[in-house]
Amino acid sequence: MLPSPRQIKFPNGASFTLDTLVNLFVDSLSDPIRPSHCALFYTSALTKLIDLPTMQVLTELRASRHDLLETCLIFLTTPRSQDEIRALQNTMETCSCPKDNPLSNGLHRYCPSLKQRRSLFPEIISDISIVLVSCIINPKEPTKVPMLHNLRKRTLKEEKRGKTPMWPIAPDAFYTTFGAETTVKMFWQWAYMYQRLPSFTLLNSIIILAGTTLSIMIFTMPSFAPELIELMNKNVDSLEKINSVADRDFTILNAVENTAYLMTSEMIARGEGRRVRAYWQDHKEALLQALSRVVSVTFGTRFHGDLVQRACLTHDILYVPLDPAKYHPLIIDGSRALCKEHEKENHF
Repeated sequence: MLPSPRQIKFPNGASFTLDTLVNLFVDSLSDPIRPSHCALFYTSALTKLIDLPTMQVLTELRASRHDLLETCLIFLTTPRSQDEIRALQNTMETCSCPKDNPLSNGLHRYCPSLKQRRSLFPEIISDISIVLVSCIINPKEPTKVPMLHNLRKRTLKEEKRGKTPMWPIAPDAFYTTFGAETTVKMFWQWAYMYQRLPSFTLLNSIIILAGTTLSIMIFTMPSFAPELIELMNKNVDSLEKINSVADRDFTILNAVENTAYLMTSEMIARGEGRRVRAYWQDHKEALLQALSRVVSVTFGTRFHGDLVQRACLTHDILYVPLDPAKYHPLIIDGSRALCKEHEKENHF
């Protein structure tokens, strides 16, 4: 039980403990292939969990209800094809929930209207990703050292203090059920199919904080590079239709570009140069052409300079030809400048 139970309240005066909500949520996903409740139920339940009043409540859940976090992770990482995901969405967006549970009925009745107006299934994926990201990113823990490699030290420290360790408690927590390759593949699949920022944040957080155990699994996925480039181009296509830069929403484009940067420049900086260059060999020109479009469509934004710098670095480290007919002139100029820097370093 939670050390200080929280109450989930509804406008009709009904009230339930947080543990009761967690129990129902976990039980309903005991079979991740066939969830027992509908998308409206999960959207409403996850909203209650995410909108808890303080971070202290979430910390308590990380310590007292490992089953909640493990259930969320298993649901996201259960192997599914894109066709199976679409079939699951169709099934879950049709309600066939039992009507004899007051808490379930309340969650159906009082789901936030804003979320009801959206497509509910992608909202579930987004909210579960938010829950998991909150367990990965901790501003009090250093991000320079891979997160999974620090868990045993943190767990031992919490146990010595007489506390229940917060989830995750083991280095393999994110891939013990289905394996590292499947975990990363499914994280990417959710991001690719539904293009929600929390899904990209979850994937990118794992790449940054989990070390190479998980991040190198991207290079086992032949579809990742063309799908990433496809997303970049589709987002640019949409943004180019909006005349005013001020009216353009660059949220997803930034997330996609960040993923590209992490899986090229960042991975090379970690000593994975040979693996990265081999993987991108057949896709690097298409990637730089897409990045050229990103540089163009973001002109006039506060982050344009950073995107240009990162694109130049990617162009340089992947040994892409200096072809002004194919790539944005700012990228060509920046990459040439990097080449000169390399020549100076080699000279000395």
